[in-house]
Amino acid sequence: MNPKYDIAIAYRIYEFVSKVPAIYPRNKLELSRVGLLSLKASLEGIRAKLYIIIDFCPPEFAQMIKSIFPVDCEIIENNPRKFNYGTFAQQIDILTKQNDSEIVYLAEDDYVYVPGQFKELVYFIKDNKDVDFVSPYDHTDYYTSSFHNLGVNIKPYGTRYWKTGISTTLTFLTRKSILKETAPVFLTYSKNNYDASVWISLTKAHVFNLFTFIGTLFTEKWIWGMLWRAWRYNARQILFGRTFTLWVSLPSIATHLEKDTLGPLVDWQKYFKLFDKKNDEPARSSN
Repeated sequence: MNPKYDIAIAYRIYEFVSKVPAIYPRNKLELSRVGLLSLKASLEGIRAKLYIIIDFCPPEFAQMIKSIFPVDCEIIENNPRKFNYGTFAQQIDILTKQNDSEIVYLAEDDYVYVPGQFKELVYFIKDNKDVDFVSPYDHTDYYTSSFHNLGVNIKPYGTRYWKTGISTTLTFLTRKSILKETAPVFLTYSKNNYDASVWISLTKAHVFNLFTFIGTLFTEKWIWGMLWRAWRYNARQILFGRTFTLWVSLPSIATHLEKDTLGPLVDWQKYFKLFDKKNDEPARSSN
């Protein structure tokens, strides 16, 4: 492969608002606009090819995207709607078939990015062959859930530190070759597997620890369900597949917009104001 781009990005947009975001809780168009504007600013200094999946959204979504990314962007409009599971599978299909770049990124639509910092994600994985997956998001769960009470490795690189993690969201960076290798594991998400169960099947965190199974019956019972699903859907990977590494940006390069789980150590309000050019007017929501 002789890529023209430093990274290929598959970005998916759903029309409705999910959970309770820190900005625009009633207006997905403007929430998406802020996210895309911040991504564009974060991509400064690297060449990116974007594939943006619009999952049966009104025409103004495509118009908004074209105004932000007039070049190097392909828009895929779903009709009928494929929903969360279907668009995630689309991302994997697009990124494993494209020849734009070996470095690939799967992105959800409810994230905001720090300007000019995305290149550190790209350089980090390029310069460290022991890195399989990278998350831009230092999730608050790493500090509040006993599930993440495992030792971590730390790498200083660029302007920040990077730590190992056991799971993250479905917004992550990897190599095309690794995404091809792990696609069957990720696609179990479309069979009603949990995202965290997918990740621990790959990182193999807790999956062989009987005490974790027993202990969670009396503490965080949701963890038991996560472990059970990991074995149900991906026992072959757990038993015979290799262990993959997941690294997390510290502090975050991007944050999920759910208001109670914004990445720590970053003044996100500053970036919300920087990219917010509209008022929070009522729009369609899932409520």
